[in-house]
Amino acid sequence: MEVRTLRTLKKLKTTVFRFREGKYFREGKFSLLKHTSLTSLPSHILKIAFVVLFTSLILLTSCSTDGNRYSTAYPCNFTFYASYHQTSILARVLDNPGLFVWIEVKKKAGVNHLYVHPNNGDIQEDIALTTEIENNRLNYDNMGANGQLIVGCTPFGEWRAYDRQCPFCLDNTSTTSHPLAWTANGQSVSCSRCQRTFNLTSGISNDGERLKEYRIQTNGTMIQIHN
Repeated sequence: MEVRTLRTLKKLKTTVFRFREGKYFREGKFSLLKHTSLTSLPSHILKIAFVVLFTSLILLTSCSTDGNRYSTAYPCNFTFYASYHQTSILARVLDNPGLFVWIEVKKKAGVNHLYVHPNNGDIQEDIALTTEIENNRLNYDNMGANGQLIVGCTPFGEWRAYDRQCPFCLDNTSTTSHPLAWTANGQSVSCSRCQRTFNLTSGISNDGERLKEYRIQTNGTMIQIHN
């Protein structure tokens, strides 16, 4: 019985690998069932097989959805060392549901300055990025279509990072400057050119246009936003 179970597990491992590599779809059948009768398999092995298959399908679907969600139309690669600027609103934005900011970096007198514009009516922050890594090693040229990003936390605690430029106008004009402005108590942004309004929780306008969204992650020390 022990030898038989080991052989079955080996077949299962091979089958799952083939399925994940996409060969299941090309062969048109499930290899484990091709070589083994269902009735000959122990019940616990069958349960493992179906759990693994179901999980694989979910992961494949999720990857496909995420691939469509995040934009690669304009390069984006921004890093902020929150540990160096702990009192900044940007360092706290991901821990405050409903709080969003839009940011840009400009060089002034040889020093990079990060400008932070919150949606809650607070005044703009001007953060001098004076450390060696922030001022000399990091590159701030790739921050979306026009060097401005919207960063924040939805009322449900989900992190978001968007391009600040209107996606419809970016796709339908030859220019990249179409800045979005806060509206609806800072929970949406609107475009003065096409008159569209985008909800910051969903990233979608009433007519189905989607903000150009970027990936965002943090380890508590720094925030990274990228394609």
